[in-house]
Amino acid sequence: LRTKRGNHNSYNANDTINAIDFSFKDTYSDVYNTYKGLIAFRKANSEFFGNKEAVTVAKAKNGTKSVSGVTKYEVGSNKEFCIYFNATSADFAITTDGYTKVVDVTSGTPTESEELPTSVPAKGFVILKK
Repeated sequence: LRTKRGNHNSYNANDTINAIDFSFKDTYSDVYNTYKGLIAFRKANSEFFGNKEAVTVAKAKNGTKSVSGVTKYEVGSNKEFCIYFNATSADFAITTDGYTKVVDVTSGTPTESEELPTSVPAKGFVILKK
């Protein structure tokens, strides 16, 4: 959540331009809590995330249909987690076959639910768990 003061190519700018403005933590508490939840989720599942032995396969498709802007990650040798990222401006229908839970990280604390989604929201993501 850096403003960069309008500098879109700030690789060589000073810290005044590139520093994170922590006052945004309150303004954008939803983003802050989501990142906090993602970090907690990763730490709780370190055998799958951040482990060089973990097996992760990224596919830009759902089933056999390739979709620009949507990426599906299958994590673990038995695909213990499936993560969809949707960078498009429309919801994207997904299948949840083989998964029993969805993990929500938006509160800052990962929580599991058995109410599986049927789609990934626009500009959003979904974490599925076996």
